[in-house]
Amino acid sequence: MSATNLYGESQLSTQGNGATIVTVPDAPIGVADNTTVTSASVIGISWSNGLSTGGSPIIDYRISYDQSLNNYVVLATGVVNKYY
Repeated sequence: MSATNLYGESQLSTQGNGATIVTVPDAPIGVADNTTVTSASVIGISWSNGLSTGGSPIIDYRISYDQSLNNYVVLATGVVNKYY
């Protein structure tokens, strides 16, 4: 196989040469309020990983919320546990 672009054609390579195709992981499922943690100053969220990791381990999450009309705001990034 070879690839061609604006600069020309690549050298031939064998099919399946070890490349890993990484895609976007599935969204978490079963997202719910964790009432044992939620208080006036802490939001407790529980969830399960989606079915597909996209080909790479999931190491953290970004939590966003909808202010209204699909206007999402990032609340936290790098979330490694299920409580914020």
